[in-house]
Amino acid sequence: MSTFHSSRRGSGRGSPLRDRAALFSHVAIFLLLAGGAALLFLQQDMPDGSPVTEAGRAIVMDGDSLKLGDREIRLHGIDAPEYDQVCHDRDGEPWRCGRAARDRMKAIVAGAVVSCAGIARDKYGRTLAVCSAGAVGDIGEELVRDGYAVSSGGGYAAAEAEARAAGLGLWRGTFDTPREWRDSHPRYQFF
Repeated sequence: MSTFHSSRRGSGRGSPLRDRAALFSHVAIFLLLAGGAALLFLQQDMPDGSPVTEAGRAIVMDGDSLKLGDREIRLHGIDAPEYDQVCHDRDGEPWRCGRAARDRMKAIVAGAVVSCAGIARDKYGRTLAVCSAGAVGDIGEELVRDGYAVSSGGGYAAAEAEARAAGLGLWRGTFDTPREWRDSHPRYQFF
């Protein structure tokens, strides 16, 4: 039969100070490892691991995407008409709604500092983000509320309902949703 013999003298117990220090170091190591794992998990979908990007000026690509520095950003939760997309007003007259959406985005960001909080990357490597510009707290919501984009899972249904009720932008006549339009125009199938 074997017997455990403590190398410590006295009562067989370590000093309370030494026990607390050991416990503290184990907890600290655990927290560092857990925090590092959580950080890696949260950053796996983020470009460069940074959730927030800020730049002085943005370059507008189309009605729902822009460029900050070398980072391509697509506004999360909206879908704007493609640049070449044509819609029809109440009288059936065509109008270039894709260009109008891009022009509205340009007007929103003109001269403003654009700040974007990244959410994830899309399958094309672009950052999906919620962005603000100057006094506009959420560019995507503003575009939907003005009728130049539709809500696509970003929580902008109320803004879309406002635009529809007021007959603004796309809602002033008839249009294919941007998804329907891309599906019927093979050149735009990469989105």
